[in-house]
Amino acid sequence: MAYSPKPEGGFSPNWSTSFDIVGAGGLLSTIDDLLLWDRNFYENRLGSGSLIREMQEPGVLDDGTRFPHALGLLIYPYRGVRMIEFNGALYGYRTSMRRFPDQRLTVFVLCNLSSAPMMDLSRQVADLYLSDVLEPLPARRPAAPMAAPISRAESPAPPQPTEAELAAYAGTYQSPDIDTSWRVSVADGVLTLLIGWADPIRLTAIARDEFASSSGARLAFARGRSGQVDRLIASYGSIHGVRFERTV
Repeated sequence: MAYSPKPEGGFSPNWSTSFDIVGAGGLLSTIDDLLLWDRNFYENRLGSGSLIREMQEPGVLDDGTRFPHALGLLIYPYRGVRMIEFNGALYGYRTSMRRFPDQRLTVFVLCNLSSAPMMDLSRQVADLYLSDVLEPLPARRPAAPMAAPISRAESPAPPQPTEAELAAYAGTYQSPDIDTSWRVSVADGVLTLLIGWADPIRLTAIARDEFASSSGARLAFARGRSGQVDRLIASYGSIHGVRFERTV
């Protein structure tokens, strides 16, 4: 079970029983399983193919520029040592993996709270165990002078749609990307998102046809030629552009 903080205090469940996609976001694991998975990068037992090498080969653009993304992994130096990293976030779950292959150290952080600082926790553990080989942190630069604050009069006020306007978004949306359905409804003047058996997620308008949850999820609704809402695009954490078509 995973949780997210409530704006009014306390926590609410934030997970789904209908997310049945295997792979990104649909893989359940344990520390023991991850230990075996990590060990395989040093002592490959998945056959004699090139999988392990290809997973750790940085990408190359058409113009020859190399970038740190490999096949599902990020590879770049951290304070003078080679690091292989990947982080994930879905619903209330937060995970971080940092591997330092030359030192044979891997840090896994598994959290079931959406506000958990998993990357900071992972970094702190690595800094502790690798303190004798890490380069010093760069000196902090003096803070730049702060610009004059924008007055409230200059800041655009968030939209406040009426209950009738919110009703235009209500309906069932099916995703061809992840083969699941979400339901959007209006209750007591608040737009809510229903995913599986989880508690309704309150959505707050941040722009025309755009809403956000307290945990950072964003929904952008789109309209067809008739002006009616017929689809939405969902983003959450490192996941962007998940399409949903309105069916009801």
